[in-house]
Amino acid sequence: MSSFTLIEPGIGQWRSANIDEDGLPVSLTFHDEASLSVLDAIFVARVTAVDNTLDMAFLDLGDGLSGTLNFRRAKQLVKGRADQIGDCVQEGMALTVQVVSVPMTGDRKTVQVTPRPRLMGRYVVVESGASRLNFSKDLPPKAVKALTEVLQPLVSDAAIIVRSQADEVEVSAIVAEAKQFVEALTTALEKPGLVFHMSPMEQALVAAPGGHGDIVIEGGGPLANARSQAKNRWPDLLARLKPYEGSEPAFEHFGVEEAIEEALADRIDLPSGGWISFTETPAITAVDVNMGGALKGRA
Repeated sequence: MSSFTLIEPGIGQWRSANIDEDGLPVSLTFHDEASLSVLDAIFVARVTAVDNTLDMAFLDLGDGLSGTLNFRRAKQLVKGRADQIGDCVQEGMALTVQVVSVPMTGDRKTVQVTPRPRLMGRYVVVESGASRLNFSKDLPPKAVKALTEVLQPLVSDAAIIVRSQADEVEVSAIVAEAKQFVEALTTALEKPGLVFHMSPMEQALVAAPGGHGDIVIEGGGPLANARSQAKNRWPDLLARLKPYEGSEPAFEHFGVEEAIEEALADRIDLPSGGWISFTETPAITAVDVNMGGALKGRA
């Protein structure tokens, strides 16, 4: 068996797992709708308050969502010296930001943001801020020359880094992805709100590893939609998309569900007969390590 990527569609969330040559899951990724998680989403935000004592700015992201911006990240907005957050942002200022952290409790009301968003696609990475065009060292000079001509006009508004996978597709696919990301980072809204967030399917396809391994998708409908998206946007994936043909749920068949249960358990049994247990409280997460017989016979 060759290694492959297994994708399980769902309502509001898709999940993808990388399966190794032995048929065992080695990694798992969750891909959420914005209604479940706004992590990595791009917003136009308005600064509602600046606290120089805390070195923190508070932002309105729209739709009842609030954000916080710390001084370290806010300093990316200024070129000169900044001694406090008030030197970087002022109340009423509009910013394009990206969510970098969401509360683990599931309360999505307040999130942490950065004023220097960064979007990663299959072929390019686009960042706000300094204007530049960089290329992976794995790209041949001929490809670099062709891409420089078509991408250079886009870097007046953002930095573009072309990834090695760009060598596997036509220039048009690379340009289309770059344009989409640049537009997301430069869109101006009249009021705070969500600007850009990939759908779970888009996240799963973009995250699929490079190479030639199969990408197995459970369900005929989701597979057809994925093939349509790949044909239009990520042509290197099209031939790799395959149907799951098992009789039981894919994640159960390959042991992914069991691995998830073990990872989320509040107790992990050790080969020595001991265990590690986790107890969460609002203030602290307590970790209890019982070594069992591991130290038996030692002084």
